[in-house]
Amino acid sequence: MKKIYYQKVAFMGMLLIILFAFQKYTSKNKEDFSNVKFVAENAAPIHLKAFDPNNLDEKQWQDLGFTEKQISTIFNYKKIVGGKFISKEQFRKCYAVSAEKFSELETYILLPETNKGTKNNYSKSFSNSYNSGKTKIIYHNFDPNTLDFNGWKSFGFSDKQAQTILNYRDRILKGSFKNLEDIQKCFVISSEKFNDMKPYIRLNPSTIVLSNDSPKAKAIQEKTDFSKTDLNAITFKQLLEFGLDEKSAGMIIGFRKN
Repeated sequence: MKKIYYQKVAFMGMLLIILFAFQKYTSKNKEDFSNVKFVAENAAPIHLKAFDPNNLDEKQWQDLGFTEKQISTIFNYKKIVGGKFISKEQFRKCYAVSAEKFSELETYILLPETNKGTKNNYSKSFSNSYNSGKTKIIYHNFDPNTLDFNGWKSFGFSDKQAQTILNYRDRILKGSFKNLEDIQKCFVISSEKFNDMKPYIRLNPSTIVLSNDSPKAKAIQEKTDFSKTDLNAITFKQLLEFGLDEKSAGMIIGFRKN
């Protein structure tokens, strides 16, 4: 038994010696890479300067060190949050921007730190476009139903706002503002802007377009001459004009048909 045991030990020893010798022999043909330094793909220095992340195109994002996939994610995230970043805090939450990358860019981002106090209301965002030049606007008396595109622009509205007001007046209101409330309801006219213009608004009755369904339009319609009206041919509408309520007029028309 001992003989067999020693034979196994001797065999294992010989096997280890062979393996060590083979490893030493093969290692001679290997090159020494211990001093080789690998250059990262984005190792090129990035020259940072102040920027607004809402104004960058794909090439500019690449210059900041982002990959195509990250850039696509940033653009999609911007759409999700309403089309633009409104603060550094919101930009930081984009999952394509790592914590390290945000720390690198933070001081160069031209956005407020947080969302606090940011105006997201649509009408308020429109009003921001003229706030900076508000003191330069010279108001004068005007009829909002005759004011044209350039007239609205002269009051501090942008091209888009002026066209929206005209579309609201001509399409939604069927041709004219009927009262001050109609003007105030236009969603591109903020309450602040309306209060600025209100003292100068002059609604001329002759420029108000009345729809057929409005009470004023009915009042100016030609009245029926009942002295010449055949009661057997009188209409439901004429009975209402005569002073009957709808129920009584309906009963008369129904009785006549029977």
